[in-house]
Amino acid sequence: LTANVNVNQVNYDRFAALDHLDKNASANWNWFAGEHVQGNVGVNYSQGLTPFIDFHLLAPNIRSQASEYADASWLFDPSWRVRGGLTHTQLWYDLASQQPGNNTQNQTELGLDYLARSGSTIGLQARHISADFPIPEQDNGTSVFNGYEQNELKAKVDWIVTGKTRLHFLGGWVSRKQDQISARDFSGINTRFAADWSPTGKIDVSAAIWREIGAVDDLSTIYSLNRGASLASTWKYSAKINLIAQVNYVKRDFSQSTAGGVFGGSSAENDVLRNEGLTMVYNPT
Repeated sequence: LTANVNVNQVNYDRFAALDHLDKNASANWNWFAGEHVQGNVGVNYSQGLTPFIDFHLLAPNIRSQASEYADASWLFDPSWRVRGGLTHTQLWYDLASQQPGNNTQNQTELGLDYLARSGSTIGLQARHISADFPIPEQDNGTSVFNGYEQNELKAKVDWIVTGKTRLHFLGGWVSRKQDQISARDFSGINTRFAADWSPTGKIDVSAAIWREIGAVDDLSTIYSLNRGASLASTWKYSAKINLIAQVNYVKRDFSQSTAGGVFGGSSAENDVLRNEGLTMVYNPT
């Protein structure tokens, strides 16, 4: 059993209208039934200011999100495992102008994995997502309901190449159909490839590249086709100090998700996100 509660008061030196309280809570029960069946049941809740990157008004756009999930896996043979999970998520906004983004999502996932003696895993997973947006989006008097159905079928590979190198792959077919405006549907290949490398006992390096549709503002029907790459490294300087450096690049293409005439997709909405970070972690005991 694990649980976490976190509350942060955020005050700005300028734009005091954006002062707010962040709230986060989670709980998880990792259960076991014998030696071959296990799973998780849990809940998550978060409340905070909508990220500035997708919202550019001087208003306290507080966003709340709650989710409940349950999953299980059954090792029915030393080399084979079947798994499944259910997730229910709700997202809502306090700001009236943003409430067309309020939505509920139900996700179902099934997977089958082959477990090699080396520790590597290869599998196939299917996922279905149903999203409901009860408040229509308005544009020049036109109402659009942004709900959608999404289906995915992907291969999943975790390959232990050597004791120091591990490769990960997740990719396959994704089909997304909007309740309205079929021009905004998506159908195509999504892929993510990653590698972990530990050249020494004190240095870890991770890299990834991907092409996949992603949600804007965490959960939204206005998706983007993202192409990106990331690189991160951790240096275990001492038993108590870790240094972490990371670089992330994402190019977001909105032209498909805003097509269809009503909201007029434009390449001018596309953007590039670049993030760099340097973190020091100190463990006093």
